[in-house]
Amino acid sequence: MNRLLLTLLVSFVPLAHADEQATKRVMDELSAKAIQESLSQAAKEVEEEQYQEASWNQEKEYVTNIRMAIMNSWSRPGSARNGMEAEVELLLLPSGQVANVRVVRGSGDKAFDDSTLAAVKQVGSFRLPEDSDLYEKNPFKRIILIFRPEDLKQ
Repeated sequence: MNRLLLTLLVSFVPLAHADEQATKRVMDELSAKAIQESLSQAAKEVEEEQYQEASWNQEKEYVTNIRMAIMNSWSRPGSARNGMEAEVELLLLPSGQVANVRVVRGSGDKAFDDSTLAAVKQVGSFRLPEDSDLYEKNPFKRIILIFRPEDLKQ
């Protein structure tokens, strides 16, 4: 009986060893697949970050261009004094047209405040990104500008 048991054990050892190798191969393949998926996910995340950074830079460039166009069309009134400030909000349509412009916080000088509105209306429309996703982000729908006499070149 001991001999039969020993024979049975000896005959199962190679099978157990083969199963161990097969299991190791499967585990190695699963590990390789998991590593590949992790790398793929990391690459997607880097790509998304780069896209977001490029979009942010593009947004920043468009908003800067809008601000510059308005500031370049602004004529400071004779009543303007250092320290004055007017905050103006403009709402843009997807076409780049100004939908609305209003003084959010006035300077206390009507001529100064009116000149800020006139500067926006004079430009009238702006080149916006063709990518509608970029328009949907706040910087293109609603822009706040602060007008100060010091902002103009003397």
